[in-house]
Amino acid sequence: MEGHGTDMRKWSLARAGIRRLLLAGACCLALLAVLGMAGSAQPSRQPAVPVPISQTCSWLARPAEGSTSDIAELAGQAGLNARFVPALNLWELTCAGGTSGADAFALRRLAESGAFEWLVPNRRVVIAAEPNDPGYTAQWNMRIIQAPAAWDITTGSRQVVIAILDTGISLSHPDLQANLWQNEDEIAGNGIDDDGNGYVDDRWGWNFVASSPNPDDDHWHGTHVAGIAGAVGNNAIGVAGTAWQVQLMAVKFLDRNGQGSFLGMLQAMRYAADNGARILNLSVSVDGDLTAEERRLLDEAVNYVKDRGAVMIAASGNAGASTPAYPARYPDIMAIGASTSSDERWWLSNYGPGLDLLAPGAGIY
Repeated sequence: MEGHGTDMRKWSLARAGIRRLLLAGACCLALLAVLGMAGSAQPSRQPAVPVPISQTCSWLARPAEGSTSDIAELAGQAGLNARFVPALNLWELTCAGGTSGADAFALRRLAESGAFEWLVPNRRVVIAAEPNDPGYTAQWNMRIIQAPAAWDITTGSRQVVIAILDTGISLSHPDLQANLWQNEDEIAGNGIDDDGNGYVDDRWGWNFVASSPNPDDDHWHGTHVAGIAGAVGNNAIGVAGTAWQVQLMAVKFLDRNGQGSFLGMLQAMRYAADNGARILNLSVSVDGDLTAEERRLLDEAVNYVKDRGAVMIAASGNAGASTPAYPARYPDIMAIGASTSSDERWWLSNYGPGLDLLAPGAGIY
């Protein structure tokens, strides 16, 4: 086996040029309560927000209570495909073919049809921006948080499940394999939803990008986050995680470009909470403010996770802004900013009201 530096550069657990707030530990959010499919013909209404062409050519719509409209037919008339997500009581409307924009007038007619309570663009969620200063070659972060003193008390517990909601986790990484969460109630590869959780063959987690049971990392970001949180310690391989013993649940909702959707984030959070995660880590950010409807969805999500005894910690964002980015800005989510090896706030880390604390986040190995 190669030495620490070579091994970790080889496996992407710590690459030169990687810096940011990748929390070695926790976070928590969750997902929406099951409200059931609604419906009632309502008087024609204006959409809750303007209906512009979405960045992702995708919209989220909450069905109106008691509505009897044929939403799939209405969507088709607007040049959209429609998919109902029962767990979230949401319709996902996407451009046919996934590439061309839908007609704005047709979208407005759809929003005003009375079939929906509201309709909003399914906005993009991305990994928090990376600092570009030179990389460190040692884990200064463990020393500055006095991890060795903590390890004298405990090196973690296999009873704790940390969900990494990100680009996935490398399932073959030698410094992570022993700590990967497995769904013990699922038999991999038999094509059956053995545990009845709605996800077939999810032995190793779930991939919401491809709707598949393979959450392997095709980027690197999620693997790096997982390593900081829970790389196996004292094994003469690579680096030591903050917790040497832990279970790391791979929940992939970001693609190979580090991008995902608001809906994908909500689905990932619900999956983690439903499958036993006590901590949910989201090192991602959403640009700008949320609409009232998006805040309602996030509120439902947070309450869902809290009801299951889980917590969430999210990156405050790395834009140098004077307020944390969502989802960290939400009051019941712990917002963590990035600090440097000199124990000061990294200059691009978001700060201001709502920031809960700083943790090592620039130049993490």
